[in-house]
This record gives sequence, C-alpha cells and structure tokens, in this order.
Amino acid sequence: NEAFFTTLITQDRSLKIYNASANDNPAAKLLASSTRNINVHGLELQQAHENAGWYLATEYVSRALGVESFDFTTVEGKTTQGHRLVDESKTIIVPLMRGGDPVARGVFKAFATAMYHHAKKPEQIEPEHVTAKNTIILADWVINTGKGMVKFVKHIRENLSGQARIVMVVGV
Repeated sequence: NEAFFTTLITQDRSLKIYNASANDNPAAKLLASSTRNINVHGLELQQAHENAGWYLATEYVSRALGVESFDFTTVEGKTTQGHRLVDESKTIIVPLMRGGDPVARGVFKAFATAMYHHAKKPEQIEPEHVTAKNTIILADWVINTGKGMVKFVKHIRENLSGQARIVMVVGV
C-alpha cells in the first residue's frame, strides 16, 4: 500500500520500484491469474508462485541489478558466452517464511549460484549469511501493509550491512 512505499522511500531516496502489473503487461496478467484463482491450490498454487518468482527474477531483478557475461562449454564442446546476474554468487535469496518459499524458489531457479537462506524473523538473518554478499533478495508473495518487510530491511541496514543492495520480490 501507499504507506509501505512511503516508509521505504523516506528511508532511501535511491529506491527504485519495478511494477510488473503496470503497463498492461500480458505475461504478468497470465501469471497472476493462477495465483489468485480459488480453484488453484496446494502444489499447483506453489508452482504458480514459483513461476511468478522466476519471471520476476528474469525480467525485473536482472534489469534492476544487471547481467554479466561468462564463458561456458556447449553440448557440442564449443566455448560460448552466456549471461548471469551480476555478482550472482555474492547474492543471498531469503524467503520470508512460510509464504515466501515458493516465489523464492523461482528466483533461485533463475539465479542458481546464489545462496538460499530461510528466515521467519529478521534476526534469523545473521552476519555470516551476508558477509561478502553484494545483494540480498527478500522474497514473499503476500505482503499486506509491508511492516514485516520493513522490519527485515531495518534489521539488515542497522545490524548487518549498510552497503548491500536489497531487492524485494513480492506478489501482493
């Protein structure tokens, strides 16, 4: 809601917001339908959230943080260039438990060399989890007022890292 964005913006004027539901985005519409449909539940609903997480990571997180090239060997034995998230191995993905796990799994599929660490409370993110990390991705599907997410951001900034980029991947 507006208060959530206001709280974040007043704390960090460099905040950038990427909104997948803006601009009549057909991919976002298709992905959101299965996450909101009352007939989609259980494993199917988790898969819908995972798909949305992968999409948000590849389309928006990669745009916000950038990609870098790297060399790899193809199945034909040739060397070619691929792309990955900038500093992907210096990234930690934190699903806010329990609801954030499926969307975070989708993000993790996109950024497989990142670290993955569950947290139900901000204090469960400890210094050893963010040491040498350049990016912290907080993932949750349903946020109401945003107060919980703000607590995680404050904990990171005040107790762990004032320098790491913090990215929030959220659904509602």
